[in-house]
Amino acid sequence: MTAIPSATQPRSTSRSWWQQVLGATRTRILIVYLLLLLLLSGIATPIFLLLFLASVDNRVREDLAEEMESFQDTYALWEQQPAQSVGELKQFVVDFLARRVPEDDNYLIFTIEGEYYQANPRVLPDVIQPGSTLMNYWANLTAPAQGERASSDPEIGNILYLAQPLELDGEVRGVFISVHTTAGERQEALAGATIFFQVAAGVVLGAFALAWVVTGKLLAPVQKLAVTARSVSESDLTQRLPVKGTGEIADLTHTFNEMLDRLQSAFMAQQNFINDAGHELRTPLTVIRGHLELLDTESEEQQETLNLVIDELDRMNRFVNDLILLVRAEQPNFLQLETIDIPSFIEEVFAKIQPLGDRNWRLTIRGTGQMRGDRQRLTGALINLANRAAFFMLHNQFRPCPHQTGEDLVGGL
Repeated sequence: MTAIPSATQPRSTSRSWWQQVLGATRTRILIVYLLLLLLLSGIATPIFLLLFLASVDNRVREDLAEEMESFQDTYALWEQQPAQSVGELKQFVVDFLARRVPEDDNYLIFTIEGEYYQANPRVLPDVIQPGSTLMNYWANLTAPAQGERASSDPEIGNILYLAQPLELDGEVRGVFISVHTTAGERQEALAGATIFFQVAAGVVLGAFALAWVVTGKLLAPVQKLAVTARSVSESDLTQRLPVKGTGEIADLTHTFNEMLDRLQSAFMAQQNFINDAGHELRTPLTVIRGHLELLDTESEEQQETLNLVIDELDRMNRFVNDLILLVRAEQPNFLQLETIDIPSFIEEVFAKIQPLGDRNWRLTIRGTGQMRGDRQRLTGALINLANRAAFFMLHNQFRPCPHQTGEDLVGGL
């Protein structure tokens, strides 16, 4: 006989704990959620950095423009004074620089008569030191200019500048240059991006932990459904899940309960049918056997036919008893478990088996120790097995039955 796997058998526990966790729906949802957060954070960080740098550049250019506009207003007022000279221009530069405090990485530079004159702050980076290429370019400007020059020095970065020639009596006598180096601002931007990334990472981890808790609560009904489904057996179909709220989970729970109702109804109908059929068949079989035993036979052939019919009735009666036993076996109180001493139990069963037939009964294997089981059910099963074996030997000895084989016996057992 082929064993049919039960739907209530526990799931395989061969997988490791990590494999079970990674295979769970909750974990898969959170992994997708985490990957999306990391992807969005990875995209947002460079975008933030680019936007931040662009904002810094715009602010710097606005500051340079405001600085230039303020200088132009001041210079226009000074220029209105009559009979200005180069000496007075130099004094104007000194006074102007004394009153101005440029922001970090900003430089206010003056050239007069094609040469560097003075700056605030006084210490200038190498790339714009007096005599440098860029300083010489500024000193010889004759028209307003603005631009950006790249520098190989990472501590300087790019150089943004606005230049305004200074005219006296229609001639260019000097140049005012407002300069800004971008390295400091970019370092601040990178520091801000680093902080943003750290905050984003913290937010991702916090969101992941919160999502783990929330999804656990949301998927709790599904997990409880799985536990209930595993606990359902043929002897206990009364398990039900409480339906809470609305939505897909509630619909699934309601559908699961309805399925259990249908299964319980179908199983009860099958169980009642087997039980009723067994009891209904037992009565006519008993009546038929009783009447056959009362019949008188006139010939040996009639007696053999009568014996054959009685044997078949006995076999049918055993089938009926098996059906009734099957129904009872589904009851939760079918087995009465106790601790059984194996040696004494074997001796007891062997003593009950010997009267079943005039055979040379021998006990060749003796067990030791104890076991848990139902003494009465085990005794009945072993006696039934021995009784069928004795009946089979007797049946084949006196009336061979070609249609009954060892497979029939095993199947009946």
